[in-house]
Order: sequence, then structure tokens, then C-alpha cells
Amino acid sequence: MIERFTLKYITDSPSKRKAIHRMLFINAQNKQTIRDIIGPLRTFGIPAAAAVDIDILKDGGADWTGWLKAAHVPDTLHGGLGQHRGNLRKCFVDGELTMKDGGVGLLREDDKLAATDFFDQLDRYGVFAVRKGELESWLPELGAKGKKTDWTISALEKMGSDRAGSAYVKPGDGDVWEYIRTIVAWIRDPARKGTA
Repeated sequence: MIERFTLKYITDSPSKRKAIHRMLFINAQNKQTIRDIIGPLRTFGIPAAAAVDIDILKDGGADWTGWLKAAHVPDTLHGGLGQHRGNLRKCFVDGELTMKDGGVGLLREDDKLAATDFFDQLDRYGVFAVRKGELESWLPELGAKGKKTDWTISALEKMGSDRAGSAYVKPGDGDVWEYIRTIVAWIRDPARKGTA
């Protein structure tokens, strides 16, 4: 399923918010398919960003290496990022923490710092993990129900489509809006890492 959106009003400053045109969102259904999509697009020079849940930390071995290759992360960084990923996953496992139910916020302070550093590194290569856990953690005030596509449809319906309507949700600060701004900044950066 391919969806085309013009994102309105998500630039950094509320006084300078403007639309972002020519942006395409592709619903990949799962994280493995996201990886399979961004790799070839990047080979063609298209700045394809990956929006993934925090459980990307569970992907070890060949799956993890596949992510790094798809994101065009230099081979010399693979070992260090793999070790970092494994250590963070262990923090969640040892603490009996469900990473999708709170994400980085569940970790002890020093582990939060390590997680922030790790995800910042992935961001630089256009792999953007939802640090709060999963996309369904965004905009809780909407009361969107379901998982994956069901949640997305519910959230979009609750946000409204009539900008003049009283129920229309305008972009704000933080939450999903900050996440999208981070992705847009990477796409717009001519010195972005991870594209051919």
C-alpha cells in the first residue's frame, strides 16, 4: 500500500511552519520489508528513511547486518554498532522491560544515555527508531485503537482532514511532530549519511 501525503506545518519554528511537498510514505507492513525497500532506493540516490519501532534492537546477526547494509553504514562500523545494539537489548531483557511499552524511558539513566547515543547514530544514517517504543505510543490523547495499520487508520481518522473543523489536529511540538522533523532534516541535508 502506498500513500502520498503533503505534510503541513512541521518545520522547526511555529512561526515559520510550512508544508513539505513531494514526500511519499510507503507502508511496508513490517520492519524486514522496510529494510528491503530502503536499500535499493538508496542505491538509486533516493533519500529513503526508515521509520521503525524500538524493537529493531531485537534484530541480531544477519538481520542486523542487513539493516546496516541497507542503510549504507560503512562496514567498519558494523561491529561496534552490533555490540552496542546487543548491550542495549540486554538492558531490556535483564531488567525484564517490555521495550515497546515505554522504550528508552524505561532504562536506568546511564543506559538511557547509551540508548540515546545509539539511536542518534542510526538517525545519522536515516534509520529512525521510535524511542518511546512503537508508533502506537504517539498522540495518546487521540485514543486511537488497534495495532499497526488499524492504529494508523484510527489515528488519521481522529486527526480529521478538514483544517477548518474544530476536531482537526494541528501539528505541534514534541511527540510524532518532532520525530517527523528529524526525518525531514535528514532528507533535506545534502551531507546526509547513508545514500549513494
